Amino acid sequence: MGTSAVILTKKDRYSPEQLLADTIVAAFHSDAALYFYNNKTYTNEGEFLYTTLIINHKSFTGDNKSSLIFHIHSISSPSTEFYYHEDLGLDPNVSLCQFGHIEDIYGNRELILHFIYEYLKLNPDDYF
Repeated sequence: MGTSAVILTKKDRYSPEQLLADTIVAAFHSDAALYFYNNKTYTNEGEFLYTTLIINHKSFTGDNKSSLIFHIHSISSPSTEFYYHEDLGLDPNVSLCQFGHIEDIYGNRELILHFIYEYLKLNPDDYF
């Protein structure tokens, strides 16, 4: 597994549906290819946990070296809990959640730079 990253937002602002919409727009404006199969993962009780997208530099050529795996988690997912405010110099009184888990960012500097730039233009109060 490669280097991972997350997007942080205020807990009361997070919506998986809005993240999906913003991801599509950010991929479009960053000239990245986006693959979304709508394959959802659920708990044993039938609650939505997460879905996964693939963001690729330019087009899908089969080159996994220029791809990002992007997970969109449910609001209630334990994976969204964030506890490292002070490590990053953030206000510990602000309730943040980590919701856009991105795998394999190492070696994808150009792709992640363009994609996150476009995402943060849509959501300037979020953190990467």
